[in-house]
Amino acid sequence: NMNMNMNMNIPTSSANTGIGIGTGIGTGTGTNTSYSQSLSQSLTIDEMRTLHRQALMEAESKKTELQLVLASRYRELVGSSDEVTTMSRDANVLKDLVDSLPLLVDSLLSTTDTTNDTTNDTTNDTTNDTT
Repeated sequence: NMNMNMNMNIPTSSANTGIGIGTGIGTGTGTNTSYSQSLSQSLTIDEMRTLHRQALMEAESKKTELQLVLASRYRELVGSSDEVTTMSRDANVLKDLVDSLPLLVDSLLSTTDTTNDTTNDTTNDTTNDTT
């Protein structure tokens, strides 16, 4: 049993008040007043209360959904931030290693030169002894 306002097609039955929730409300088109007036003329007090409860429940549901989405995005942001911090630290360690390479190569070359000099000296000493 559904009574319809023929001008606005607004449901007046409490079983069907979910239809049309939000229609014209908050759209900024100026239909808020006519929509509200039409509802107040076509709905009973109990139907308006039911409509109000449904709107509040829907708003609370949307609020909870938004909070969950925001919390998820925040966790993603914090995770990304941690990854960036770790990557920065690793990049600094790698930079330090790359910066130290010339010193390591010089050290290796000087060790090789010293070893070659010692080997040459020993070889020269034994060669001189046999002649």
